[in-house]
Amino acid sequence: MNRFSNAQRAQLPVARRPRIEEVAVTAKIFPEPREFFDELILRHPELESVREWFMENRRYTMPKQIRNANGTTRGPRNCGICSSNFGGHPVAQHDIPRCPIPESYRLKFLAVNTPAFCALCYAKNDFHFSDSCNKRGDYCRACNKKLKIKRSHVPMTGLCAVEPRKEGQYIDQLRAKQHEDNAFESAEKEGPFKIQIVNDSPKPPYKERRELCGFPPLNVPSNRYGKVRYGSNSYYPGLVATYATVERDQADRMIQRAYLEAYDKELQAYLEEQAAASQVQTCWTGSPERAEQGKLMDDQLRAQKLEASVTAEDGRSQASSRDRKTWAKRVADARTLFQATKEVLQSYEGNGAKSKSVEAKPEFGKMEEKSSGHTVDFEFLRSIVMEFDKMKAKLMQDQEITEMIYILQEALTGQSETLEYLNKKEHFGGSGQEHMIAYFEVLANLAMIVMMSKEKPKYELSQEDEPIYLMLVSSTDIVIPTTRFYLAVKESDRYLTWLSWTIRVAQLVELKEEEGPAQ
Repeated sequence: MNRFSNAQRAQLPVARRPRIEEVAVTAKIFPEPREFFDELILRHPELESVREWFMENRRYTMPKQIRNANGTTRGPRNCGICSSNFGGHPVAQHDIPRCPIPESYRLKFLAVNTPAFCALCYAKNDFHFSDSCNKRGDYCRACNKKLKIKRSHVPMTGLCAVEPRKEGQYIDQLRAKQHEDNAFESAEKEGPFKIQIVNDSPKPPYKERRELCGFPPLNVPSNRYGKVRYGSNSYYPGLVATYATVERDQADRMIQRAYLEAYDKELQAYLEEQAAASQVQTCWTGSPERAEQGKLMDDQLRAQKLEASVTAEDGRSQASSRDRKTWAKRVADARTLFQATKEVLQSYEGNGAKSKSVEAKPEFGKMEEKSSGHTVDFEFLRSIVMEFDKMKAKLMQDQEITEMIYILQEALTGQSETLEYLNKKEHFGGSGQEHMIAYFEVLANLAMIVMMSKEKPKYELSQEDEPIYLMLVSSTDIVIPTTRFYLAVKESDRYLTWLSWTIRVAQLVELKEEEGPAQ
């Protein structure tokens, strides 16, 4: 197999470049997606309603997260319920309000999707030690208010409905029943499973060396619940638990090697076709017979080009259809988020920050002059949000993100912080890119509110004397945080603080009933 330089690889037309998902399946790193979901349904029949969501949101890599010395993580957030990972198969990043797992099944899925989980910080690693949990000592405010006891979970887990002090017993019963069902299904009912899925069976027995936090793995003999049986070729190295970073890195490298091999193979074929096409041009000189042969071959090439043109147009049509479908999903996801119940919103605020988490007087950067008579261009807002969603799929440069922030601030309010200020690395701190993307997400959600609301309130960027964290906006004048106000909230509380604030903004204005942006 030839190996090409990156400059040579750039010659291959985009339409002919292999797709990651096709490579991952062809190389047997991942199973065929429909077959995988059929196997998942054998373990979790309650997830049949999630099939279409999985097919649209399946992924083949997990975004990297970095754990800081204080136990907090940097990088894209995994869903606290499903870990953005179904039985080892990655899915698109999302948060709990957007999780497709039915609410009635969330606690069961949380209990059996991975061998262990923490009901406070949502860690899923097998051995989550008490002294490393960044939520250690926290408790459920809802249970404390209702039952006057401190229980070590957050409301979104569903553990509020479980009898106090019997949570561990209940979770272990769910796990035991799941493992028994897996053994029965694979041995007697459905026959051997075709695919090995994460946590099909309990982990091997282990010795507890330190105090564990949350719900550790079952500690039972390996054959306690029966043996899960598999057919031949049932192992796929890409099906890796969300916490198994070493195995995930190995799978990523396998995909990368397979992708380059497929890419170079297609490039080799393309270059050979180009060489053959160039030879046709030499047939125009010489004898009349060769000239006629050359014209015939040229006619064939024209027909091929016409066919390619039709194919390309069809591709553009499909891309347009995908864009419409992607936008409709964006709107649906936003609507689901904004319609959070009072209890969910209170749980966000209870586990996030209150006013005490915010600096009294955050330092403000220089602002651009406000555009007079500013009006919101809804189509432009839509294009910015969609463009950023696409850009997040690749490695973005800091400058690209700050430019997008600058553009969206101006599009929403007619005013923005200066690019000079936004591009200062010290402004966003050590985890600059993560904070910049998170801030843009706040702006993007506000843009969705603008496009989905019936009334059109006036949006302005916050000023130094406006305590935005204490002031709940009016339905006619909404103050948007600058980057500095956003960063003024403690990092550990920032996500939930601004998420709950955004939901309250959405619930303050009246959203349109129909799907789609305002026109």
